[in-house]
Amino acid sequence: MPELVENTLADTIKARVADRLHWLKLTPITAATKNGLPRDSIRNLFRRDSALPRADTLAEIADALETTVSYLMGETANPGVEKWSEEAKLDEVVRLARPVPVRSALQDGAREPHSEPIGYLDLNVPGYDTSELNAFQVADDAMSDFYETGRFVVTAPVGQIGLQFGDHIVAMRMAGEKVETILREYAQGPSGPELVSRSDGGERPPIRISDLKKGEMMFGGVVVADFKLHDRQILPPAYVWPDDEGG
Repeated sequence: MPELVENTLADTIKARVADRLHWLKLTPITAATKNGLPRDSIRNLFRRDSALPRADTLAEIADALETTVSYLMGETANPGVEKWSEEAKLDEVVRLARPVPVRSALQDGAREPHSEPIGYLDLNVPGYDTSELNAFQVADDAMSDFYETGRFVVTAPVGQIGLQFGDHIVAMRMAGEKVETILREYAQGPSGPELVSRSDGGERPPIRISDLKKGEMMFGGVVVADFKLHDRQILPPAYVWPDDEGG
């Protein structure tokens, strides 16, 4: 029972932190660094199996998000600040509700690149601006310790949230006119940073960053969410926003 209570409180804190990030139009790293906190202090709240923050850390996060510890813990519905105007709220809802483009499948082997999204996912990832996100579908077992085949992962730009060891990243390796799009873990290897697979069904050789030629590989983003297709709606590539209809 104590574990259940802790998990529920952790979920409440995540949801309230995400709400404040949305209202303030801040990413987790921006909110932390502009207020003198360690860059990952807020971002780490959204990681898998993250522990409850210490009381002093939670107080610092509350200050950075212009709210109170009581609000973040779900003890009050009042964040302690003036809410945005209704017009500003509507603008934010539209910005956060835009569907995320599905770029390609994640699997070994170079293929013809897609110039346009192959579909869209209708979703919202707490703490992130939907317009900055991309989705990919897992199509091999290179990271089967975490993601089964058919699962979708959603990425945010590396430049927006930073990169640290243990992150799962989408990487694109050029092969002439074709591109290989893969999912790997960014890890510290014996000779420096590497991209490694995590699978008990067949590990791939690590890709040493130092061995790559300039421009040979690009980081497409850091995984910030994942889910199965049936958990969310996927929209067809021809999906058009009402604002864009008629020209």
